[in-house]
Amino acid sequence: TPFQEQFSLGGETSFYGMVEDQLRGRQKLETSLELRYMLPIKIFFDTFLKFRYDLGRVWENAEDIRFKDLRHGIGMSISFDSPIGEASFSVGRTFLVNKGF
Repeated sequence: TPFQEQFSLGGETSFYGMVEDQLRGRQKLETSLELRYMLPIKIFFDTFLKFRYDLGRVWENAEDIRFKDLRHGIGMSISFDSPIGEASFSVGRTFLVNKGF
């Protein structure tokens, strides 16, 4: 499969705990849940604390899709709403949960 026709997974804006485009494939499942809290104090600009949970995976073939292969990611960031756009400092971790499904 040509590189430009593949889906990717990973990176701060896509999946916490993975480097940018760490996983690639032709089939993709990805979802996230994020809580964004505006801090009552400003650190130069409006400041937000974000917590996010990610769930997803990429596969090469549709026949290979198994929910037990889904990766989980958790992370948090502190973000500033600057005049040139959002600036963030983030930390995250990815892991597998295998319960025999």
